[in-house]
Amino acid sequence: MQTRIASVLFFVLAGCASKAPPQTSSTSPVAKPAAPVVTTAAPVATQAPVVTTTATTVKVEAPKATKLAVKRITIAKGILNHEPKDATDTVDAKTEKVYAFVEVDNPQKLAGEITVEFQPPSKKYEGRISLGVGESSRWRTWAFTRQAHEAGEWTAIVRDERGKELAREKFTVTI
Repeated sequence: MQTRIASVLFFVLAGCASKAPPQTSSTSPVAKPAAPVVTTAAPVATQAPVVTTTATTVKVEAPKATKLAVKRITIAKGILNHEPKDATDTVDAKTEKVYAFVEVDNPQKLAGEITVEFQPPSKKYEGRISLGVGESSRWRTWAFTRQAHEAGEWTAIVRDERGKELAREKFTVTI
């Protein structure tokens, strides 16, 4: 009984929130509880809250070319060794592919993009071909269409990424 009273008294003095004393058996000796540790309160500097984040991929876009200019645009029946082959301004409607060869001046030497659109005489939108421009002061690239079957005057139009027209070249499709 005295052991039980001593345990209750200890919990009250130690400030424990538990109202029930620990259970002990009558055959085991009762261990003395450790004395409570008292610390003096020192001023604590306010710290920013700790934020836990998970690993995410941050996509950093490299600067893009903004000063692209077309040095040369050529309509051709093919490309050989990165140059137009059989340059022409008149194409037969039975021709399988019509190429627009484009030489780009890239003074910033930054990667960029141009688009080439083949516009038929009916002005019906045919689609745009996106072409990458590499990190070189001179870049040669080309696009082609297999849809040049409508007779009349066609136009190959080159635009930069913002849609600004850089060049155009007309060619005639004959039947």
